[in-house]
This record gives sequence, structure tokens and C-alpha cells, in this order.
Amino acid sequence: MKQLLFSLSFILLCSHAYSQDTTITLSSLAAPDVPVLSLLDLNTSTITTVHSTKAFTASALQAFANSSSAIPQNYAVEFTPYWFVAPTNRTALKYMGVNKGKLNPFNGIKKALFSVAFVNSQSDTSGNQVSNVAMGASARILAIYPKGYKKQLQEAYGATKMQLQTLYQAQVAAGATDDLADANLKLYESIVDSVTLAYERKDSVTSLSAVLQTKPILSLDGSVAYDLYAPDNNLSGAKTGRFGAWLTLTYSQNLNEAQTNYLHLSAYARYLENGASDIEVAAFQFDRATDIGGKVELEMNKLKVGYEFIHRNTSDFITFRSAGLIQYQLNSTVQSI
Repeated sequence: MKQLLFSLSFILLCSHAYSQDTTITLSSLAAPDVPVLSLLDLNTSTITTVHSTKAFTASALQAFANSSSAIPQNYAVEFTPYWFVAPTNRTALKYMGVNKGKLNPFNGIKKALFSVAFVNSQSDTSGNQVSNVAMGASARILAIYPKGYKKQLQEAYGATKMQLQTLYQAQVAAGATDDLADANLKLYESIVDSVTLAYERKDSVTSLSAVLQTKPILSLDGSVAYDLYAPDNNLSGAKTGRFGAWLTLTYSQNLNEAQTNYLHLSAYARYLENGASDIEVAAFQFDRATDIGGKVELEMNKLKVGYEFIHRNTSDFITFRSAGLIQYQLNSTVQSI
């Protein structure tokens, strides 16, 4: 079973890596906050929310403190099974949680995020390298939005649908027909791109984009993860590492009409079982632990400034994490919540 998990994880990572464009721009880079990496305390922030993701994404994290190499030692892949299923009755509104005129507060569960992380930069107390493969799942269990959000969503969706219909008609009028696509695909794509660019300069789907930036007033995220570790990088001798389950409850207060500035207050609770205590530094050896903490974060458009505190209680010792966090978004993206 362990060999199967390692093989599956490796295939997923390699297949994605070889299928991607090798050109990486600075605006595409970000410090990954992969939920499963929280199990190994490798995230930039321990208290993270479950983010929406594409069908399949990959990220790399360099552990500068533990590696003299410039090559990243830690990798993670994330995928959402929701995108690999194509039911005939799926609509954009249903994806956003509106069905039969009601907004489903549990809509995030169906978009559960699964992740696999590869960590090769950890060392045991003797300095020997240790490989880890962590697997986990995360989901937004509950999301309660501000009053009137459903109506705004429906109206913005309707307006966007009309805009897209107008765009399609403009493309057809310019000659981008099905017949042209069959006869000359390159010319068809050129006309579509040209009309779309001209349309974007004149009009856009900004109304829907603005609504999608609205964050829930109250959200509850849940995660569970399991880790295998291999002493001396021997994957065939992999052993049970950590198991963890945690919940994050977040209150978000909107601070402006554009839905770009927020004050976030989070409460966090996590249970850990550690089968790899013998490879960790002495101060963090434990069999079981509970983490209780909180985080306050001010989000101002692309800038996030926060502070988190976590109290860890084990049968042998008590410790804590106290950290200030600053993040700045370099590129403009819209994430659906």
C-alpha cells in the first residue's frame, strides 16, 4: 500500500510537470499555503483558509534553513475532483451555490481540495536526510455570506451571460463560424482573439468579478492529513509519520464597497498524532498534541498583514508559535470562494 501511494504521488507530480510551459514569470510565483504542508509545519502560515483551486496545480517551496541547494526541496500538488466530473446539469450558478433559488451554505464541500506533498529537506537528530510524503484533503464546510449576496450573484450572472452572448454574436459576425473553424482553425482562432480583445477594451465581466470577490462573513474550513516518512531517504522503508485533523473558523468584516479590504479573525484547533517523533529535534518530540490558536489579518487589496499565535500542548511539554505575516500579491487574479 505504501509503495502504491508513493508511485501514484510521483506519477501525478511528474505528469503535471512535463505538461506545463517551462516559462515562469515573477507574477506567477507565490509562497504556497498548501493545507497538507501544515501537517509538517512548512506553510508560511499555520492558520490558512481553504482556497479554491484549478483542476490541478503544483507548487514548490524552498527550505532555505535546511538546504544549501538553490533547487527547491519541497513540492506539492493539488487537485479538485469536482473538475474531473462533468454532469449534464451543471451550471455556473450551481457551481457558485445557487440552486432552485436558494444559496447553499455547504456548497464548498463538493469542491474539496486534495493534495500531496513531497518533502526532502528534513533531517533527524543525527543529521540524516528524511523523505516525507504527506496526503490530505481540505474543504470549506460552511460559508455564510452577507445579506443580499444571492441577489447580487444572480443579477451579475445574468448580466455576464448577456455580455458573453453579445461577444459570441460579434465573433460570428466577424467570420468566426463553425465552418471556418473546420476549414482554417488558425484563422478562426485569430478572429476570435481579435474580437475578444476589442470587446474586453470596451466591456467586460467586471460585475460578476466584483461579486465573486465578496468573502463570506463566517466560514468554517476543515482539513485532514496523513504523512509517511522514510529514514535515510529509503522509500521502501517508509513508516507512519504524522496524522492530523483541524478546523479553522473565520469571521470576515468587509471594510469598503469594492469588496477589496477586509478584517479577518480566525480561531483554530488541531489534533496531531506523531509517529515520527524520533526524527525531530528534541524540543519537538511528542506522541500526541493539541494546537489551539488564533489569527488576525488585515487585507488591503493586494496587501495582507497579519499575526497568529498557536499554543501547543503535549503530554511532555508546552510550546507556542508567535508570528507576524506580510504578503503582497504581484498579479491580479480573481478566486471564487
